[in-house]
Amino acid sequence: MKVFCVCGVSGSGKTTTIEKIIEELKKRGNSVGSIKDIHAQKFSFDTPGKNTWRHREAGAEMVAARGMAETALMIPKRVEIPELLKWFSHDFVVIEGGRDEGFPKILTASSVQEINERLDESVFAVSGVVAGQGISLDGTPVINALTDAEKLVDLIELSVREHCGADWHEERLASKKNRVFKRQRIINGQKRFVVEKEISDPRRFRIEFLMYNALRHSGIRIPRLFDIELGKGMLVFEYIDGEVALDALSDRHHAELALSQIAMWMADFYETTYEEFDEQWILGDIHLRNFIYNKDSQTVTGFDFEDAKVGAIEQDVARMFLFIATYEPEYSTSHMELAEYFLSESLAMLNLDKGRLLEELHNEAEHMAVRRNCTIDVERIVPAAERVFKRAFK
Repeated sequence: MKVFCVCGVSGSGKTTTIEKIIEELKKRGNSVGSIKDIHAQKFSFDTPGKNTWRHREAGAEMVAARGMAETALMIPKRVEIPELLKWFSHDFVVIEGGRDEGFPKILTASSVQEINERLDESVFAVSGVVAGQGISLDGTPVINALTDAEKLVDLIELSVREHCGADWHEERLASKKNRVFKRQRIINGQKRFVVEKEISDPRRFRIEFLMYNALRHSGIRIPRLFDIELGKGMLVFEYIDGEVALDALSDRHHAELALSQIAMWMADFYETTYEEFDEQWILGDIHLRNFIYNKDSQTVTGFDFEDAKVGAIEQDVARMFLFIATYEPEYSTSHMELAEYFLSESLAMLNLDKGRLLEELHNEAEHMAVRRNCTIDVERIVPAAERVFKRAFK
């Protein structure tokens, strides 16, 4: 069941837009339910003095009125939308109103000012009176339901995901670049956790998909890809149990296990992508938050490939070395030792060039200093890397 709202002030074209949407959805063979959200304080379906009103006044908690052509069900309280939805089992449910509900929305408006006042990230289209005024918006389609209902419903089918019920889990995950959610879906007949990742940049979306295609049959641990929603730039992945590898740094035993597994994972990634593309690809934006470590199985799973690019492996290794050393608390004895341990494990699995690695350490230190607006202590970083090379080749 797909649920969405059509929101806007009175006179903006909500009801007309909904009529056209319902008509088009029905043409396509869908079952459709609707909810009208009413905020008038004194509104009532019933009429004082009528039989149903007298039933309710006597204390009935639910009153049904059954006529020859329709049946009305009345509950003498305001029922929340998620609770109401339990009564529906349709392909689509459209809510007129529901601005504060957590569903995808079509915003209807009479003017650009109304759009500016009410547009937020939950709105996937603008319609209503303003859609007949020839305006356009950056990033949000403006579609006239009166003249282009097919296009609007096409967008609804792409943009509105299955609603699984109010008791199902939903959580927004930390991401600086994308909208990422942990949700539950029905996958192969079973309810399970997934990660929905919306990538707004088409180039980054293509790279992410390209990498998953290259790696999915390689034996490298990555989340399974369950679904692709091109209209939203969304990839739906398996949710992996465990913790981000960064959290393992506080436990020396598990930190070393995780870093050893990450070094091995990276070596497999470089070999697989080179065989697939006949040129050397690297991860680019690599850090410990891009790996999930499972303490029980002592395994790591890698994810986030949208920044992958052609480059030198030493770039990735230098970047990871610096990140480990500069995680809070920066340059602590433990973190410096773990950075050296990671580099030692990488040297055992990869044919790294010392000169190129030291060059990349300097380059990455400069970039990191700019990103973080701080100073990177290269005088501590470079000697630590040189010690690892000296031990490896003594």
